[in-house]
Amino acid sequence: MVQIKVKIIDNATKQLIRKSELMQLKLSQAVMQGALILQGEIMQSISGHRAEPRSFDTGLFMRSVNVERTGKYSAKVFTTLDYPVYLEYGTTKIKPRHHFTNSIFRMKPVIMDHIRKSIF
Repeated sequence: MVQIKVKIIDNATKQLIRKSELMQLKLSQAVMQGALILQGEIMQSISGHRAEPRSFDTGLFMRSVNVERTGKYSAKVFTTLDYPVYLEYGTTKIKPRHHFTNSIFRMKPVIMDHIRKSIF
């Protein structure tokens, strides 16, 4: 039996695997950085540095905005406090302030561009 091994293909395959692993690592890091960017934007919104009305009294709400990795390529920005939902969506006495919603709309293009640049 005659066997021919093409080393060029083996080397190319190894390089592609390494590049894929590097791209996956960069994507994972970029997603977390994007979540941190969003966290900062939400905090700026809460403190009154954006179009939304200020929701800053004691600073508890602003300090409660956290980031957590939820998967290899996912993260969440959240608060565990109960009352921010009333500020976000409003009540019969408070107009909605949409700190989270508006921050997502403002920052989505920035975060997506950051992720694209990070992995390529």
